[in-house]
Amino acid sequence: MNQIHLDLDHLQLLDAVARTGSLAQSAVLLGLTQPALSYRLKEAERRLGVPLFVKAQGRKVQMTAAATRLLPTASMVLREVAYSYGYVYAHGLRLTVTAYSYAFHFLPTVAF
Repeated sequence: MNQIHLDLDHLQLLDAVARTGSLAQSAVLLGLTQPALSYRLKEAERRLGVPLFVKAQGRKVQMTAAATRLLPTASMVLREVAYSYGYVYAHGLRLTVTAYSYAFHFLPTVAF
């Protein structure tokens, strides 16, 4: 089984582009420049081995089947991370992540 390593940044990008339908609007939403967002998208696609978005009408992009399949998992992970951080901060705890590259081994294998 091949391991796919996506970072939270990749999942946030997927979520933002799915919500806005635009790379430019997603870059603003995420506080990135367009080149930085494009680089992040290319890196996610390289790691997955499939495209996530294709150009649509005008400046819009359309999700591929792979992005459509991955989006619910990305949304769930982002919600859980936000909830966990909220809990940690609300209770005055400190959270340190040292081996972040192993953070998403619990994600199910997705066939595209």
